[in-house]
Amino acid sequence: MKQLLVTAATSLVTGICFALGIGATILLVTILDDPPTSKPDGGEFVGMPPDLVITENERVFGVPSFTIQGLVENRGNEDWTDVRIEALVLAGGAQVNECASRLNGLLATKSRRAFKIECDGVAGSVAPDVVTYTLNINSAFRRSD
Repeated sequence: MKQLLVTAATSLVTGICFALGIGATILLVTILDDPPTSKPDGGEFVGMPPDLVITENERVFGVPSFTIQGLVENRGNEDWTDVRIEALVLAGGAQVNECASRLNGLLATKSRRAFKIECDGVAGSVAPDVVTYTLNINSAFRRSD
C-alpha cells in the first residue's frame, strides 16, 4: 500500500513538471515567434514593406536543394535592414514547403541586393514543370536616423 502511494505521488509530480515544461515551451515559442516592433537604436519592423521589391528571381538548377536567387530593390527614400524574403514552394498548386532568407546589413535608398534561398526536402525538385514557387518580402526593419 505504501509503495502504491509513493508511485502515485511520483507520477503526479512527474505529470505536473511535464505540463509546466510544455507550457513554458509554448510561451517561449510565442515570444520568439512574434518579433519586436522596435529596436533599442530606433526604427521599427514593418510587415510587407511597400518600397522593397523583388526585381529579378530565378531557380538555380544543378544544386542538391531547391534554390532560388534574385535581387531585392529599395525603391523608397528610407534605409532598411533585416529584410526577410519568403518562398512558398508549390507542386501542382499545393504548398509543399516554405523557406526564408534574411538579408543582413543595410539596404540603402535606391539600391539593390542579391539574395539566395535554399529549401531542403522538396520532393520532385528535379521536375521543373511540377514544382513552382512564389516570393514575397515578409518583413524588414525601417531605420530611423
